[in-house]
Amino acid sequence: GAQRWRETGKIPYADYKLRGPDAPAYGAAATYGPLLYVAQMPFQLVLGPRHNAADAEPKSPAYVWPPVLATQLACLTFWLLGLAALYRILRGMAGEETALAGVILYAGSPYIAGMGSPSEVIGGLAYISHIAPSAVTLVAFALAAEPAVSGLLLAVGAGVLFYPAFLFPAWFGWHLFRRQGAVRFGLGFAAGCAAIIGLVVLFSRGLEGESPGQA
Repeated sequence: GAQRWRETGKIPYADYKLRGPDAPAYGAAATYGPLLYVAQMPFQLVLGPRHNAADAEPKSPAYVWPPVLATQLACLTFWLLGLAALYRILRGMAGEETALAGVILYAGSPYIAGMGSPSEVIGGLAYISHIAPSAVTLVAFALAAEPAVSGLLLAVGAGVLFYPAFLFPAWFGWHLFRRQGAVRFGLGFAAGCAAIIGLVVLFSRGLEGESPGQA
């Protein structure tokens, strides 16, 4: 999805070559959050600057796929950010030893390491879509003392893979209950969401006969 965005100049949501059950990954490449694509682009450019023509067919044997290492490095970066954020959170709550123990337990969890066989793995580090949004959400929580930044980062987490947006009511209510930073948190989240929506609209293509908004 990230490479197709680079090749066509358009976000891949309406890319008919990536949609449907016959597309690579059964169409999943056209479903992720826009910032998950963006996060992989720098690694792709460094490791594999060559890409295909905009009208290239991804299912063709001649199609040059992006290097898997690019996604692996992006995933590793998110994972390390998440571990650092978790350490900061736990150190502030319970001290350094508990923070280290928490990070070790989290990093060693089968839900992070992944479960399965050498050829088939369920969950964890094998899937950047599992690691990236939780890592950004942890960073947002670690910076809860800076409500505007925390709200902005929660929106970034939603831009990576949608579901962190569902945490907004609980986090906003927490700030509201404490009477500390609810407005700044809400404004930060709203600004982040507006920027992400603008990014999607700017780089969207419409389906045939439709505008990007309709698509």
